[in-house]
Amino acid sequence: MRWGRIAVWVLALLPSVTLGLLTVQFLASLDAPWPTGYSVSSGEILIPAGTLLVSTVGTISIWLAWRKERRDSRESTLKIQQLETQVAELRATTSFTPPLAP
Repeated sequence: MRWGRIAVWVLALLPSVTLGLLTVQFLASLDAPWPTGYSVSSGEILIPAGTLLVSTVGTISIWLAWRKERRDSRESTLKIQQLETQVAELRATTSFTPPLAP
């Protein structure tokens, strides 16, 4: 299960990291002094930062939904086991008569 979570994080963040690295490579290939030649509001900085933010938020929401689904599944399994135990205890008693269907 742990490797699955790691794979989800890597796959979700891969586009933003790739875009950021390509932007840094592009800016480094220019002759302008970097990073002082570019302002924070320039597209070369905002696009990778925005992509990283969206990817991170998306990954966190997927991870939280995954955890909730696993928790709900675990609770359902425990409830079924508890009901099976109660039925077995009732059957073990000598006075148990199954209810008649209407």
